[in-house]
Parts: sequence; structure tokens; C-alpha cells
Amino acid sequence: MTGLPISIRETSAGMVFRIRVVPRASRSEVAGIQGDTLKLRLNAPPVEGKANDECIRFLAEILGVKKAQVTIIAGHAARTKTVAIEGIRAGVVAAILLQSSQGVKKEGRNLNAELEFSIKPSEAP
Repeated sequence: MTGLPISIRETSAGMVFRIRVVPRASRSEVAGIQGDTLKLRLNAPPVEGKANDECIRFLAEILGVKKAQVTIIAGHAARTKTVAIEGIRAGVVAAILLQSSQGVKKEGRNLNAELEFSIKPSEAP
């Protein structure tokens, strides 16, 4: 595969990866990749934590986990965030995110041809 990898790390907090959010979108959806981050459009304004709440809700929905299993661990007030997902394996996260990106176009090409995941084991304590 070509393109930049989205790195999913296994840590004690769960499967950790970076996202870039675009608030105030017409609907919440996976929008593609930007650098080493997954880009999400969110149907919520960045006011009083509403975009963060929608981010957690949307990720929980597409990954099939409870909202309590999704945590924003960095970037609460930024568009680029680091999220952790508990109770799900990295390979499953990668497969679901890849499936969720079906049909997303990036510069006229299908994102599926470019989306690549790098799964890294956690550092031993």
C-alpha cells in the first residue's frame, strides 16, 4: 500500500491513535487521512466540549464499543487529538476504521488504496 500510515499503539490505556477533527460538519463521518492521523468530520460545534462528546460518541459507534471505552487522552482543546480505545484489539480497530473509510475520496483516488495502519506493541515496563 502507498500513503502515510496511521499508527495504532497498544498501551495500558488501550489502543491509542491520533485523529484530526473538523467540527461543524453537516454530518459525522470518517473523512480520510492527514499525515499520520485519521481525519473525522463532526456534526458538533467546538463549544463547551460538544465536539469532544460527539467525537467520543462517533468513534464508539463505528468501533462498536461503549462510549466509556473511548477516551480523549490529549488535545481536548485542539483539533488534533490522541484517543484511546479500551477492550478492542489493534487489528480490529484498523479493520473497522478501514471499512468506515470505504468510498472516501482523497484527491480523486479511493482512500482504501492508500489507508495503511502501523500497529505497534506497547513498550515493556
